[in-house]
Amino acid sequence: MNTIHKYKLPLRDHFSLEMPVGAVILSIQEQNKDIVLWAMVDNAAPTTVRWFRIVGTGVPFTPPIGRYLATVQMSIDTFVWHIFELEEAPEDRGSHARPLISDEPEGAQTPSGT
Repeated sequence: MNTIHKYKLPLRDHFSLEMPVGAVILSIQEQNKDIVLWAMVDNAAPTTVRWFRIVGTGVPFTPPIGRYLATVQMSIDTFVWHIFELEEAPEDRGSHARPLISDEPEGAQTPSGT
């Protein structure tokens, strides 16, 4: 049976989501101050891990950047986030999974532009 699932995205420079195999990403937008991804999924399909990356406007990044999915303009501040899907897990996923805004602890990076 197919349904549409909603996934809240963490504000980290890269992260993974466990999703059913073959899930089709429909949209990524702000909802209630969060970045949310909606995907059409087959509930009977086994799950797989998919990797994503968020880059703020004006923030330097190291390739690979991945396949572009969406740009989200936050209504509560001036941040503009660009979301990409990586083909595979980043090699340095542990050392670079940093928070993207200064409200989050430890090594947060604030974008320099919108």
